[in-house]
This record gives sequence, structure tokens and C-alpha cells, in this order.
Amino acid sequence: MGPPLGKTLLPNHYGILYYVKSEKFKFYDIRMPHRRCRNCHWVLQDYGGKKSQMHQFGPLVSDVWMDIHRIRHKKRRDEHPCQLPVHLLERLLLMSSDEGDIVLDPFIGTGTTAIAAKRLGRAFIGTDIDPKYVEIANRKLEDEEPTMINGCYVSIFLDNMITVRDKDWNKIKDAFLISQDPLELEKREIQLLHKKRKTIKHETAKGMQSSLFPLYEGCEEIATATVNVEPVAENPIGRQALENFKSNIL
Repeated sequence: MGPPLGKTLLPNHYGILYYVKSEKFKFYDIRMPHRRCRNCHWVLQDYGGKKSQMHQFGPLVSDVWMDIHRIRHKKRRDEHPCQLPVHLLERLLLMSSDEGDIVLDPFIGTGTTAIAAKRLGRAFIGTDIDPKYVEIANRKLEDEEPTMINGCYVSIFLDNMITVRDKDWNKIKDAFLISQDPLELEKREIQLLHKKRKTIKHETAKGMQSSLFPLYEGCEEIATATVNVEPVAENPIGRQALENFKSNIL
């Protein structure tokens, strides 16, 4: 939520602009969990007589996202004024890219985009003029691993799956305890089979790329960065694209 701007409504949303260069772009339908009552845990949306058609995990995401909020707790924030939640960037990457694709963030800040990319098996390039932010981002990236369920990349926050591709659900649903009764599904949220042990095990992809992040080289007036990259060996197309990008900016 931003500050009041005079005689206008209080701004209480982020706008996300989605641009493509050609008709050959990637876009995947994604799903979010059902919105439920905090007290009784029933699904809030009224499906009427079509409860049997209710998706087990949740609806397709629309162009208004009300399930992802700004970072509210200080323990999850870095010293950055515009930090966004990692699972917001994860949703964008699941919607618009594939494993091994290269994600570029020229204003990386404390590494939110890079963290989301690493968790989802994407290569990434990030730059920032502030050496403090680069240091924070590199430190955070050391502890990150790809998150997968049954071989599919997913977005997880606070031990709950927040976003999944629609096409991956049939591969993932075996990892959940799901009632076959539509009424029970409406009353009770589905659970990961191992969640009772208070931990969620994420598979780590084999041969994943190491952290791809610029190394900061400071000088008195301007910050420069050298791109230190190791593209995924199994993706020759991605390697060539990355080499072309390096030759254009160096």
C-alpha cells in the first residue's frame, strides 16, 4: 500500500505490464489455491450445482491477483525500499518461461528475480549499481535450491504450494491427499502427504546451473559489473543465446 497522493484514491495495487516481441512467445495457464474462509475453511467461491467440476487444487489465475501480498514481516525483508515477494516472481516465471530459459533483470536489487529463477530451474543474469544489494543477493542465492514436486517446478511459500502450471497438475496431484467427495473438497483444503511431518521435501534438479550473478567492481563514481555465467550444459540453444547477449553488452 502506497502513501496518499492528494485528492485521489489510496493506491493499493501493483500493475504488471506484459509485453512480447513477436507472436512466438511462451504463455502457460497457471492455477492458484482456492480462496477459503479463515474460520471455517470452506471455499469462498460459489460453484452452485457445479461443485463436481471444481478443480482439486484451485482455479485458473485471472488478471487480478489477490492471493499474493506485499512483504509484511520485517524478518522477511531486506534493506531495500521496493522488495517484492519471491512467489510473485515465481508465478510470472512459471507463466512465461521454461526450465533452462534465461531470465534478465537489469535492476536486480537484493536478488528476488534471481532467487525465483534459481528455484524454478531458469538461468539468470542480474545487475545492480549498488554493491550492498549485490552482496545481499549473492549471499541469499547460496542457500537456494530448485523446488519440485514429482519432477515439476512449483512455487511454494510457507510450506504451501502457491502456483502450479495447469498442465503439470496431473503429475503433481499424486503427492497430495485429496478427497474424491466434492463436498469434502469444498470443506477441507488438500494436503501434501508429508506435510504432517512439518517439513516439505523438495527435489533438487541434477546438474543445475550454479548461481549466475554479476560480480561487482566498484569505482568512485560509477558501478560496473562483469557477467559471470555458467549456462545449462544440456541446453545448447540457451548457451548460444547467452553468448550472444554477453558479446552485445561487454
